[in-house]
Amino acid sequence: MLKWLKKKNAPATSMETAQKSSDVRVEDPAVAENLGGESNFSPVPASRTDEMLKVPEKKRKVPPEEVMPVMIEASDERDSVMDLVLGEEENVREEEERSEHPDCWSWEQYENKCKEYPWLTSSKGKLGCKICREVKNLGTETSQGVHFSLEWVNSSVSSYGPTKEKQHSALRKKMYLHKSSACHLKAVAILDVRTCESITQLNSRMQVKLYEDTCRVFRSAYKIGKHERPFTDLPLDVDVQRMNGVDLGRVLHSDHSCADIIEHIATTMRAKLVHHILQNESKISVLIDESTTFSKLTTLIICIRACIEKEDPPLTFFLDLVELPGTSAEIIFDKLLACLQSYGLTDDYLRMHLIQLVTDGASNMIGRKSGVGTLLKIKYPQLTIWHCANHKLELAVGDVSKEVTGINQLKIFFDKLYATYHASPKNQRELGECAAQVEVRLLKIGKILDIRWVASSERSVKAVWNNYKALNKHFGESSCDTARSEIERNKYCGLNRMLTSTVFVENLGIMFDALTELGDLSRQLQRRDMTLYEADRIIQTHIYVFESMALSPGPYATATATAVEQMKFNGIQLQHSNTKGCISISRAQFFRSLTNNICQRMTIATASNLSKNTSNREGEIEYKQLIDAYKLLNPHYWPVPVDIQYGDADLQAFCDKLHVFDARQYINAFRDYKQNKDCMIPIQLKPLARIVETFSTSTADCERGFSVMNDVLTPLRNRMSVTRLSSVMFLKIVGPPVTEFIPHCYVRKWLQKGRRSADATNCMARRQVVNESAYKHIWNVLASE
Repeated sequence: MLKWLKKKNAPATSMETAQKSSDVRVEDPAVAENLGGESNFSPVPASRTDEMLKVPEKKRKVPPEEVMPVMIEASDERDSVMDLVLGEEENVREEEERSEHPDCWSWEQYENKCKEYPWLTSSKGKLGCKICREVKNLGTETSQGVHFSLEWVNSSVSSYGPTKEKQHSALRKKMYLHKSSACHLKAVAILDVRTCESITQLNSRMQVKLYEDTCRVFRSAYKIGKHERPFTDLPLDVDVQRMNGVDLGRVLHSDHSCADIIEHIATTMRAKLVHHILQNESKISVLIDESTTFSKLTTLIICIRACIEKEDPPLTFFLDLVELPGTSAEIIFDKLLACLQSYGLTDDYLRMHLIQLVTDGASNMIGRKSGVGTLLKIKYPQLTIWHCANHKLELAVGDVSKEVTGINQLKIFFDKLYATYHASPKNQRELGECAAQVEVRLLKIGKILDIRWVASSERSVKAVWNNYKALNKHFGESSCDTARSEIERNKYCGLNRMLTSTVFVENLGIMFDALTELGDLSRQLQRRDMTLYEADRIIQTHIYVFESMALSPGPYATATATAVEQMKFNGIQLQHSNTKGCISISRAQFFRSLTNNICQRMTIATASNLSKNTSNREGEIEYKQLIDAYKLLNPHYWPVPVDIQYGDADLQAFCDKLHVFDARQYINAFRDYKQNKDCMIPIQLKPLARIVETFSTSTADCERGFSVMNDVLTPLRNRMSVTRLSSVMFLKIVGPPVTEFIPHCYVRKWLQKGRRSADATNCMARRQVVNESAYKHIWNVLASE
């Protein structure tokens, strides 16, 4: 046998190969020529084709495709032959299946059971489960006491019983129990998921879930930053939301993650705002101020005023808080430029678009020789250095208190009242009881003409005016209280004598009139939408009011004058005072001094001192140029009749100073505006009007930022870094409300930086009121995708 196999599988000899190759006819002459033989081309007859089909495939030699042409005529016969062969194979397979089903069932019974139980299969007369055999492993669905039955997986379930009825009953019971088993049901669910969703779809759904979980974590962290809550609130918020049935993943739940998320959101928001400014090529004004944190760190707050969108008016918003290693002008200058350039405001952009620097009156800020403003003006010649209008107003009021006698004595009396009730809860409680007895609503008494702005002084004077009866009652009772020492009784007796003197009541009325107007002026200058022209108009109006009060008394001075004539004020008997502390304030001198100091302080741009030096005159000229530029766009200030060339040269000079290109376009639009004399500024001049409105008048936004900083940086959080503090302040001041915050764009940038999502790993990571209506159109930018 072995010799026969070797002989059969042995390779053919060269003689046999040659004999076989000679029997092959080559019909293609080109192929024959390539083979080196003669061309014997002749068409193959149909009879020859039939003979070739009858020869078995193993014995018939089939030439290669490139040698033998395709014979289309024989395709139908070959298909019919293949159908017969396939039909025979199906019959054989059916017979094999008939032989594999259990002996106690007929073939019809087996088919019926397969229809009732689609997962049923059989092998060698025994039953099995297709689904359990295909799944084999429950994976994440594994639980205690649930496992696959090896009999059903290996198709080895058999029947038992002496009769067919008992065998049928046994198989029915086994199939029913297996159908309702927990393992089989989980296997069916797993197979359904496999058939319904591909791996790509499963991965997509998983990524969507992780993305949504991360968005929920971002929203929770944003709420903490927006409402100045500690970062340690995030783990507790996550636990509460889990108890409410909200899934927030398994990571990014620590206080460190909360701080990183808040910093990421604030940085992205800043970048988005600056990107819109750069995209629109808006002119910008920079507002700066310095202060000290609770942990004694010197910081510089930076705000920007610009048009976020071309159609929207300019708005001032908080940009960043920078730690200063020193307070010299050079250090502040370097830190300011580094901060602006870090957000994309390059040196070239600032040279063309930075138009104003607004700061307080500190010498290192607006010093004429080496201040921050001077250093910036050397680098950017078009820059306008502006002294904050609110600070200039405070300086003007301070000059008045030095010139007019009687103001310091009134200030000292208010300081004594503040010390009496601020430092003693007992006195505060007794004053409240006295106020309740005389049916007066008690107001808080503070200092006047202190480091705070004049609006707070107005509240203090109003509190004394309102609490006059309660103060008189408390001073009278305390001066007769035997439980107090003689020194205390004498002190309260002297305070009551000063309170009921006619001189004090007259001074109180004069000061109340002045501080009411000054407080109103200060609050109006603090508005975010205040422009230079409107501020100048309001200042001029109040100057006229003070000039009028110098000639005729105001409403409160009139009321106190009537009370002095009747010797009774608010139902309290008054008395003429002979003490040295009661010095009468000359109403005419007071208001004239106030008028002169406001005119000298408030109508210049840079310097605010009273000496008429060169810098002061330059500040007046610059202030006048800015006001005149705004008046050009207001037909109310045009001469009658207006010349067609009126204001063209001033408009050209203004455009050249601020590097505004296409000045001819604005001049032509201005000429059309003068001819039409419409009340509304034409669309062609709107960009120029937006540039004029970009000039700011006050650093009130910097002061508001410091108020927020004091609220955030409590004694328990005094070690927070300035970077974290700046992020929380930005979200508090500029960020949209929590209900309008859309975290998706910030999550995408977070993931693009390679940060983890909320469920990226199995490890556990648990370890001043802002005026919201002013930022509506900024929120539209920040809330967009």
